[in-house]
Amino acid sequence: MFSSTVHLPSFIYLYNGAETESLNLEEIAGYLERWFKQVKIELREDFFSRYLSHLPPEKKETAVDEIARKLAAIKVHQVNRNKSFVEPLDLEVEYERKKLLHGKVKSFGILYDGFELLALLSPLVPEEELSLDHCHIIFTNQLF
Repeated sequence: MFSSTVHLPSFIYLYNGAETESLNLEEIAGYLERWFKQVKIELREDFFSRYLSHLPPEKKETAVDEIARKLAAIKVHQVNRNKSFVEPLDLEVEYERKKLLHGKVKSFGILYDGFELLALLSPLVPEEELSLDHCHIIFTNQLF
């Protein structure tokens, strides 16, 4: 027999990386609060900014370089092919680096492999927020 019990998280974190007027995170948070009264909803800045702001200054530069290289590497170059990843060009890495450091850079026409992006983001979540009691929802202006 299956149980009909659903485990709800205690916390839902909404990361605002979209920088668009058409996405209202306060409205989304209110909607979630109405449906999940016992769950604490927290609005946060964009995911990468939050992650980088918690690093010591001496580790930030290295982290930005590593994340930028990984982001550039998981770009989808041919949508009709599986795993068409290639070694990123230095300019692609620099572009991702600028986006990480300045955040307001809008990207158009760049697709990332969603599973690879998840694999990149997961280790950046704080250890104390890795349980099923914490749900991280990352909004971005990137297409997956």
